[in-house]
Amino acid sequence: MTLLSQIPCGEYLAPANTACNLLTVNVAKIAHTTFLLERKGFSEFYHKVAYYAGLALLLGSLLVETDEGYPLEEIKITTQRLKPVGVGMTGFHTALLLAYNGDARYGDETAVKFAKATQASLTIGTLSKSAELTKRLSHAYRWNEEFLEMHLSELVEETKEQNLPFEKELKEINEVVKTYKGFYNAVTTSQPPTGSVSQFARVGGDTGIEPMYAVELTRRVRDFYTSSWKEVKVTTLYLVEKLQDKKFREKVESQLAYNISPIEQLRMVEAFQKFIHTGVSKTINVPQKTTVEELKRLIEYSRDVRLKGFTVFRENCRVDTVYVSEKKEKEEEEEKPKVSDLSPVRKAFVYEVKGTVNAYITTSIDEKNRIREVFISVGKAGTTLNGMFQALGRVISVSLRQSPELIHKIVKTLEGIETGEFYSCNGIHGKSIPDIVAKIIRYTMENMLGSVEETQQEPQIKGDLCPSCGKLSMKRNGNCKTCTSCGFTTC
Repeated sequence: MTLLSQIPCGEYLAPANTACNLLTVNVAKIAHTTFLLERKGFSEFYHKVAYYAGLALLLGSLLVETDEGYPLEEIKITTQRLKPVGVGMTGFHTALLLAYNGDARYGDETAVKFAKATQASLTIGTLSKSAELTKRLSHAYRWNEEFLEMHLSELVEETKEQNLPFEKELKEINEVVKTYKGFYNAVTTSQPPTGSVSQFARVGGDTGIEPMYAVELTRRVRDFYTSSWKEVKVTTLYLVEKLQDKKFREKVESQLAYNISPIEQLRMVEAFQKFIHTGVSKTINVPQKTTVEELKRLIEYSRDVRLKGFTVFRENCRVDTVYVSEKKEKEEEEEKPKVSDLSPVRKAFVYEVKGTVNAYITTSIDEKNRIREVFISVGKAGTTLNGMFQALGRVISVSLRQSPELIHKIVKTLEGIETGEFYSCNGIHGKSIPDIVAKIIRYTMENMLGSVEETQQEPQIKGDLCPSCGKLSMKRNGNCKTCTSCGFTTC
């Protein structure tokens, strides 16, 4: 079980001046213990989910009363009056795989029923504990009578339909409701964002109620003894033993996130939302080719089943996508320009540079008006120095042959280097050979080939701000973000 306190979250529909108190029950661990270690059945699983949900509700209620971290007195007063607690779950997909040995596919009828039963168990556990606190402390927040009647009747119906072991608990809950017209807490369940929670809960690639993104995720961690970064493979903790079975692994791979249709994902959200008091934090993954009309139908469906909301993630809408399929990797590889793409006959611009030493700088252009090579020849500078500048030109050329968009980074890297010298060519001035090379490249793009937008556009920002090195190079890798510049990771 994981505890989070007072964090901003979109799925928690809180009134003004209240804190968001979220707690998470690790149903993957419960399923691993119940189905794999103890070899027990569904009744025991649902009972444990309810027990730990009640424990989470108790801890959340204590947190509300004892926490001194409220930023404003108004927030403290309102929160301690309403006592809102949002208990959710993490590791649902792993629990589903263990419960049915991989034969129930995320999004199918069996998975929907299991989702409803698991969420109902969690909700009953929280309400049972809140009712107990109500009787002990003679305090209750008055719930909306119409919602309360509908909510409890649906829980009773679900209990009967799926033979859940909660007749006693529901009877006690109803007795408290008749007397107090509510519960100790104004809210008891929510489904919090679990990207980070899954790390605390050691769930690996399985987060919240989401389908798994991959069987294995690659992460970088710092070795504190050597201060170096090491790359490791991470898999869902509670499936390690089962994944040794090839057939089971194939079942898992067949139901990864990008194999689950958008409507199946929405049906799962609907299953959980039915028994959640606030909202569900769930992203619907859709293919890149998804049309506006198709998204409209998803929105209309969610409205018809009265979902509180959902987020859509269209594949490749961001360059740091959460998961990468083999097909996508192949497509990206095919799109990369190759050395062989260059025509054997290319046009070029030659610049005669005057300065401390004279030099010739040549920019070679491909058929799309992109600079793909830069050659540097320095006269009367000595064999060693001339060789170094020729090497610089070759390094630039190799980079641009493979990735033409790197030209902007090359220019920014070389520009501004000073050696106390002065170079010029046709109104272009530089303070060193590297500096004049950068200025000539920029001049060629902006004046000889048209605007930068028409030739080699600078790539858009591909990452978030890294708190370690300050560069915009934080990319998502599974549930973590890793800096491609310095190696910093959020895991």
